Amino acid sequence: MQKLQQIPSIFIFIFFILLLTISFLIFRNTFVKESTSDELKLGYIKVMAELPMYIAYDQGYFEEEGLNITLVPSGYKEEMDALIRGDIDIIPATSLTLPFGIELQSPGQIKIFHLGGINDNDDEIVEGILVHKNSNIKTITDLIGKNIGVPEGSVDYFVIKTVLEKIGLSPKENNISIKQMGKELLPQAFISNNVDAIYLTQPQLTSVQRQTNSKFLIVNPRPKYVLNPFWSGGGVVTTKFLTNENNQILFDKYLRAFDKAIDYMRENPIEAKNLLVKYADIDSDLTDEMGNYFKTKSNEDVDLESLQKIANIYKDVGILTNNIDVSNLLLIQE
Repeated sequence: MQKLQQIPSIFIFIFFILLLTISFLIFRNTFVKESTSDELKLGYIKVMAELPMYIAYDQGYFEEEGLNITLVPSGYKEEMDALIRGDIDIIPATSLTLPFGIELQSPGQIKIFHLGGINDNDDEIVEGILVHKNSNIKTITDLIGKNIGVPEGSVDYFVIKTVLEKIGLSPKENNISIKQMGKELLPQAFISNNVDAIYLTQPQLTSVQRQTNSKFLIVNPRPKYVLNPFWSGGGVVTTKFLTNENNQILFDKYLRAFDKAIDYMRENPIEAKNLLVKYADIDSDLTDEMGNYFKTKSNEDVDLESLQKIANIYKDVGILTNNIDVSNLLLIQE
């Protein structure tokens, strides 16, 4: 009788052991699958600043590193929110105003890398201010009391505000109105004289300059009037993403692929820009006149003093509410 009474307990014990074993195997398989994943989700916007990413994707550099890349189209603010949530893994290129703002709100949450920007080189026109050919606006100081049109969104507004503030033309104190509107509306507003000047980046800058009876008031105003070279953007990744060992391996592979793309861009500038037709919906007849942003490779030094000056300028003109230490934000690869 005693042995018969012990049988159910033995069965229960065996069943419990089997359950633990199955659970462990399921957990292990799931963990192995996650830890050996080769997928990276990249948030991007169809702009020329994304050119190295297009090159790496088109030339197979990601594949050479064994990466499975998913491109996730987005907008500036939306992609940064998606990165913080973990919906995407990396932002290859974005305006530095955004990660600077995140660093101010949540220090240590993100890192920036693959920085780039604009040189004071009129042969590489990346941005510019257009005025009518018959306009009495001859120099940038003639913008006092005028209306300047900029594309809708915070980035371009901050650009022109920074330039004006830096040269002592506070928009508020000098009656300069910065009007934000949709990109498709800007050319007509300019033609109709609803704005006296417009600030644009490529490729729309060249497109509108051709469409309208206009001339350049100034090209590449940020390096000319603010700081040369002007560090304007870079890649962004969260520190949380990099704490995972497999993610760090994937990120290192991503950096190698991106570095190859930068080499390609430097060695083949015309062929590189032609990829913008395929990936950024830019007309082929515009690429020859468009300048390229410069990009740094992951093993190249960034002038921290110059980068800190940019962050300080953003604080001075009110884009940032406080100072940040860019050395804590910049990702240093050992």
